[in-house]
Amino acid sequence: MSATVSNRNRSGVFSGKSVFLSLLIVSSLWIRAVHANGVEEVTLPADTISKLSIESHVYHSELGQKSLSVYAVAQVADDRVSDVTVPVLGLGAQVAGHVHGVYADIGDFVRKGQPLVRIYSPDYIDAQAAYLGAIALLKASPGDSASLSVLASATERLRNMGVSKREIDELRRSGHPHREQMIHSQINGVVLFKNVVKGQTITAGQRLFEIGNIDIIRVNGHVPQEMVHRVHLGDPLQVFLPDGKGAVSGHVVYISPVEDPVTRTVLVRGLFPNRPLRIRPGMFVTMKIGLSGNKPRFWLPRRAVYLENGRVVVFVETSAGHFRMIPVKRGNAWGGRVPVTGPFPPAPRIVDENGYWVKAQFERMKKSDN
Repeated sequence: MSATVSNRNRSGVFSGKSVFLSLLIVSSLWIRAVHANGVEEVTLPADTISKLSIESHVYHSELGQKSLSVYAVAQVADDRVSDVTVPVLGLGAQVAGHVHGVYADIGDFVRKGQPLVRIYSPDYIDAQAAYLGAIALLKASPGDSASLSVLASATERLRNMGVSKREIDELRRSGHPHREQMIHSQINGVVLFKNVVKGQTITAGQRLFEIGNIDIIRVNGHVPQEMVHRVHLGDPLQVFLPDGKGAVSGHVVYISPVEDPVTRTVLVRGLFPNRPLRIRPGMFVTMKIGLSGNKPRFWLPRRAVYLENGRVVVFVETSAGHFRMIPVKRGNAWGGRVPVTGPFPPAPRIVDENGYWVKAQFERMKKSDN
């Protein structure tokens, strides 16, 4: 019994295929091909188009707005970093001292003018004494140009040591020098680097702290080389944080003129406001870049674009049942769509379903020509 059913099923399948092939043979008698003056065109009757489920739709050119997401790393912008160093008095001078107090650590938020280090420095004591001596000299001979010059020189020496105007004014008012000098932060920011401990001996020019202002932060992402031509200075950017809670918006401020020979990517840098402080230096984030085309293209489904003898082609239905093969240039596919350019008429009707049947008729036409 099962053998009989199986034979019947096979017979039914064979009969169905035979009928379908017969229809194609009969329909092919009504297919007309034209290949003249470089124009490749075939004509199919309406019933054939219906039986083969060939469909075409009207398309319009567009810029193809889209976005590109890349992994990126947050960093402090170079112009928002301040090094805290031991001041240098002059050429070859060494400001030696001892650290008596340290008031910040890595990761601390500090404000401009906040004390960071307290040091004992004989040179600082000498500079204050010279300043007070210049004040006394000027009082003894008011208006004397030499006395004014000595005072200006003594004041400049203190400023070069990092002494603030407020501290100089206080020294002038009190007339008493301080035994210890305070070194302050020059900006609001976060302590990124620390190289000082209490009791340490320090010398001129030594780097003690690095302070970074992260109210605005830099994010570096790497864009594939085939996509970087779509990125422009000022383009919008978004950063998505690891916690998944919303995004921060910014813009492109730098596109590297060179590419990484290993990864074949190009550095793209964005700046982002960071208040409240949600992005931290060193954080891995996802950067989304808004892209726009530099010229209009026809964005077609992948199934509407074919390869024919090494050429990329599409099939345009110029009128009912009349199909023309048009060579095109294609770009990089995105989201299931392919951007193409070519000699299209305005608002072309392009075959986007079962176009391989149309392609088969063009191949048949070429074989008959040969």
